Amino acid sequence: MDIKINISELIKNEGTMQGRGSSGGGASVTSLNLVYSENNGKRLKFSNGLYEMLGNPEKVQFLSDANGGNIIVGTTLEENGKNFYFSTPDTHIIYNSGLVKDIIDKFKLEFGESKKTGRKSVSKSFSDIEFDTYNGNPIAIIKIR
Repeated sequence: MDIKINISELIKNEGTMQGRGSSGGGASVTSLNLVYSENNGKRLKFSNGLYEMLGNPEKVQFLSDANGGNIIVGTTLEENGKNFYFSTPDTHIIYNSGLVKDIIDKFKLEFGESKKTGRKSVSKSFSDIEFDTYNGNPIAIIKIR
C-alpha cells in the first residue's frame, strides 16, 4: 500500500507531537478515544483493534498533520522522536496531559455541553482510521476533522 501522506516531509516541517514527559477500546473496533477531564485526567485510549493493528506495542510516537486533519501513530515515525508508553498492556491507555493538550490545540477541538445531558463533554472518539506501513512498521492515520 502506498502512503498517501509524506511522513518524512511532516517530520521535517512539524516534528513529532510532544507533550511533557512520557508515562509508562473505544466505541468501535478501531478507534482512538481522547479524554480531557479536569477531575478524571487526560488520556488517550486505544481500542483493542487499533492497538492490535499497530502490533501490540509498548510505546508509540505521534505525528501531526493538522492541515490534513490527521494524526499519524506508529512505533518508529522518527529515529529520535518522542515515545509515549502505554500505562499497562491490558488497558491500551497513554496518560499524558501534554500530549492531549497538544492534540486539542493543534486540531482546535472543543468540548461543549451535551444537548442530551447538559453536562460538559469530556471525551471524543475518532474511528475514521486507515492503516499503512512506514519503514516496514504498521502506522495508523487517524482522521481528526
